[in-house]
Amino acid sequence: MTLYYYNWNDYLQQLHTYVGEQQRKIDDLEQRVLALENDKKQHTVVEKLEYNFDQLKIERLDGTLHIGLSPEELSSMDSTALQIPPRRNEPNSLEARDPILQQLHTYVNKELPNRIQQLSKEYQVPIDDNFEKEILTDIRTQLSGRLAYYRKEQTPEHSLYPVISQEIDHSLQQFFIRELEKGDSNNET
Repeated sequence: MTLYYYNWNDYLQQLHTYVGEQQRKIDDLEQRVLALENDKKQHTVVEKLEYNFDQLKIERLDGTLHIGLSPEELSSMDSTALQIPPRRNEPNSLEARDPILQQLHTYVNKELPNRIQQLSKEYQVPIDDNFEKEILTDIRTQLSGRLAYYRKEQTPEHSLYPVISQEIDHSLQQFFIRELEKGDSNNET
């Protein structure tokens, strides 16, 4: 619809009113965007990756591995129970004499760093040295507990090392898959 203005003052007044309305709409949209951004920052969702009870579980996004906790056990624990202090370098005398535990520690110390780097490349999820050390430390602190769990479940002794090492590997793969998916969803936004 074309309007013809005979008076420039009327035209300028209508144009000024229209520009003012557009500015109010822009201001309103900017406020809504800021509110959405603030709301997104305040509501950080920590997602959990859960699977079978007898497998490792990655609970925190920073890479901490909680080996063998079921969702029921995890929900019944208070948050301070999950804060595992670093172990001393020297294992207690019973652990030092346990050949399977020694074999698991050798696996974690010698083979797992290469496996972490391999998974990092495979899933294109960068892992720095400090983060890798943190993951390895978390795994080391839980080895004796996992070994005790499988012994309690009467798993044959000859199966303990393969079961636990496969459990660790599976958990690491699941962690990298989750990190890749998290990275993909961040790239989409």
